[in-house]
Amino acid sequence: PIVTLTELQDIYKADNNVTLNGNISIQGSDCTEAAGSSDCNNLQLSFSNIVKFNYSKPDGTYLSATDVKFENQHAYVSYHTNDAVDNNGNTPTGSIRIFDMTTPGTPVFKIQAESPLVEFNGIDVAGNKLFAVGNNKDGARLVTYDLNSTTHSFDLNPATPFITHKLQSSSAKNSYFYNNLLWIASGSLNGGLFTVNTTNGYTNSSVASKTGAKYVVNNGVKQAFFAVESTGAYLRIAGLDGSGATEYTYPNLVQNIKNGKNVIAMDDDYVYVSLSDKGVAKINLINGVMEKHFVPNNYRVNGSKVFTKNGATNGVAVDDCYVYLANGADGVIVLNKTDFSPIGSFSISSGSANFVTVSNGYMFVATGRDGLNYIKIN
Repeated sequence: PIVTLTELQDIYKADNNVTLNGNISIQGSDCTEAAGSSDCNNLQLSFSNIVKFNYSKPDGTYLSATDVKFENQHAYVSYHTNDAVDNNGNTPTGSIRIFDMTTPGTPVFKIQAESPLVEFNGIDVAGNKLFAVGNNKDGARLVTYDLNSTTHSFDLNPATPFITHKLQSSSAKNSYFYNNLLWIASGSLNGGLFTVNTTNGYTNSSVASKTGAKYVVNNGVKQAFFAVESTGAYLRIAGLDGSGATEYTYPNLVQNIKNGKNVIAMDDDYVYVSLSDKGVAKINLINGVMEKHFVPNNYRVNGSKVFTKNGATNGVAVDDCYVYLANGADGVIVLNKTDFSPIGSFSISSGSANFVTVSNGYMFVATGRDGLNYIKIN
């Protein structure tokens, strides 16, 4: 079913004041009980594109997937039109789609809700609370929703309210929830890293002022916040609650493309930063040292350029073995996680890979208006 936010509740009135990969134990007579693991065999690595979800609208606009979060055996996906105007001259819109992931290899589209006045750049789900961040022509916005505790989805009858909150700066990029605070990276004018207190009227507090704010992420112990600056890449590493922060600047990572998506990802020891035309960097969480750096556009084999479409590194995801780059027109590039050596790449039709995320041996790859692809990692 397709519903609009207005059908769920008339909340978008003209109100500018609201202006696993888990360890498995094996027990038996012929083996020793131990934590299960998987070898990283590059020669056996392959990918199967299971399904592609397109999203065109009758009004002539195409929505692009911007973020995916997994919770409650569901995938929650945010969309935007990226400032496009439809055939009727209407302003940009956004959407949220929910997929049932009970059977990981068979995602089932469940429901979607369209936003007539906010387009979404990021989404997060904590328990049964949904947070979607983005912007409209009046600046950054946060939309919240209390999911049904049984279905983990939108309620249709009676309608549960979507609520819109005004945020600082021009465009919220992404967020994560921890201990009643929503941490938000929000860029452009008055941008930076902010917290929103979800138990105290959704009040905004500034943590770090950065016009080029791009992304904030955590690994359950630490958080990392990334911003693009004219003097180089900026990284702030702190505790999960923002305490004990250390700031780093990397002058050798000045991006020529400063309006890219610039997703970052973390594991226990490193943060992986997508840097548009400057590729991807692997940075130690303890001391801020950049230990590896790979630029797809500079990679050559026997003098010949391998990735010939000059794609920008928009997104990054990691698992136990590999680093996956959403590299624009080049598709998805796969690197060895340890030494950053290229393993291979694959393209997805004619779309530009803008976002990638990995979970339980599967990946979602957003390819702009060309759709959202669900891929099995073999």
